[in-house]
Amino acid sequence: MKNWVCALTVTMLAGCGYFGAPVHEFDSTAKQLNLTNTVEGSWQRVCFITPYTDNQRAQKVLGFSFDVEKLTRIKNNDGVTLLVFIEDNQVEHYFETPRSNIDFTRITPTCIDREKAHFKLESNSNWTRAVFSGKGE
Repeated sequence: MKNWVCALTVTMLAGCGYFGAPVHEFDSTAKQLNLTNTVEGSWQRVCFITPYTDNQRAQKVLGFSFDVEKLTRIKNNDGVTLLVFIEDNQVEHYFETPRSNIDFTRITPTCIDREKAHFKLESNSNWTRAVFSGKGE
């Protein structure tokens, strides 16, 4: 009986836990990344939210409120970048991308229109970094 109660308690507690935003990884072996072709939806722009961003900073980047503190791990996790896809000043969808997959933390500008969401991927043996190119090649 004790084992059954323990198992039930653990299951209930796990159901209350936070598991973070959806996670998406890209092909980090490619030379280029075109988010227009890679990320579905009718989004008009993508914004890159970097580690340790709170709700106030996210609002400045996005131009509207979005509860990154509740919905994502970005405020306390330096291992991810949050990509937020926006249509008509509303979040269409968002996901975290591990920096160990592709590091988007140095992207400027922080928000990019869909038709310009093209990046060169620079790799060395330890990491892959996205660099904004603004055009397909």
